[in-house]
Amino acid sequence: MANKLPILLALVLMAAAAMPWLRSLEPPRWSLSAGSKTVPPPELVTTQAISTGSTQSDEINRDTLLLQPSIPPAAPISPATQGPISSKISAIDSGMPRVAETSQSTLPKPQALLESAVLAVETRRFISARIKQQGELFGQQITGEGRYYELRQGPIPRIHLELTVEVGSVSTSLVQVCNGATFWTYRKLPNLESLSKLDAVRAITALEQAAGKLPREAIASSPGLGGLVRLIRGLNAQFEFTSVVADQLGGLPVWKLSGGWKPAQLVRLLPNQKEAIEKGRPLDLTRLPGHLPDSVSLFLGQEDCFPYRIDYLRSVPKSLPRRLVGLEFFELNFNGPIDSGQFLFTPGSLEIIDRTEEFVRSLGVGG
Repeated sequence: MANKLPILLALVLMAAAAMPWLRSLEPPRWSLSAGSKTVPPPELVTTQAISTGSTQSDEINRDTLLLQPSIPPAAPISPATQGPISSKISAIDSGMPRVAETSQSTLPKPQALLESAVLAVETRRFISARIKQQGELFGQQITGEGRYYELRQGPIPRIHLELTVEVGSVSTSLVQVCNGATFWTYRKLPNLESLSKLDAVRAITALEQAAGKLPREAIASSPGLGGLVRLIRGLNAQFEFTSVVADQLGGLPVWKLSGGWKPAQLVRLLPNQKEAIEKGRPLDLTRLPGHLPDSVSLFLGQEDCFPYRIDYLRSVPKSLPRRLVGLEFFELNFNGPIDSGQFLFTPGSLEIIDRTEEFVRSLGVGG
């Protein structure tokens, strides 16, 4: 049976025009490097779970592409600046208050916190963490866990992402590996496996050339091509953060940043309300497709500004916003080293689909 699936470069996760694809595959064997294991993806679980007996699966499959958007890269950080992260955050905003001294008038600015979050990730050569994903989409509870490894070595971070996500009795697997040159994505659904690859250098170059040409209905829900920095930069490119409050996350003091889509993104998502958007008039955000958020929350550690959690939210009348999908990092280890074998991928006998040309064309830039 042919299955229509979106491409996830999470990842976000997280720019290209939506590229759902139609493909039938037999389930041949595959393999990773020694010690690696199979584990499942969030959005595919959701797609599979809803596709049975649901009239909304076509809408999800047609328009959803979870990708990191294109924004200019940050200036490289000299090795000489590699010191305690708290000192580098202080260099950005030495007056950033801590939770004990926080008042509405002394809260840090959202943009300063976002810049600190990018620096907090870029100055970590090693990132190892467990990840947890939770959410609710069209009445389906989504729960998942996995591992994330990132090694900042060279212009493109090496990453290894594993996710196991379940919706009811349906379980799917996602493995993404980038060795700095090739970005592999393996997915497993009941009775279906797929394996695709991107030329990481060409893909990142195309994203940077696209410079803000974000795809219709694109969000990032996990790190993918470009790693965690691109995920945070993607949030900054797509959403305007207007609120900061001091909060706690499992006992950890955090800054909670909240915001909504930037006007340029809303015009893409709600073209029929273009005039109201451009004139700053009230909008009917209920017209957004049901699987898209209308706001986002980002939780940054008060001591290190590391992004510990991201929640994509959808407003509910007379109730608190519903979390469509949330990604949380915990049990973090920044000390390394990480086994280099985590960033090796052996395709085995599974058919490999090269998505590079398709990806570059979708951005409307030269290859």
